[in-house]
Amino acid sequence: MIRAVFLGGLLLLALVGVILLYRVTLAKLETKQTLEQRKLEHEERKELFDDEDL
Repeated sequence: MIRAVFLGGLLLLALVGVILLYRVTLAKLETKQTLEQRKLEHEERKELFDDEDL
């Protein structure tokens, strides 16, 4: 009985670990996409600014 509770706890802990790892990875990918998008927007704005004759 104690062994079953222990194994159940370990499985629950492993499940929580996998869920947290998934969320962290998802947030990392989203941050990377946002950074890349901002970089592209910055380059576009820079080109527009450079094109204008001041």
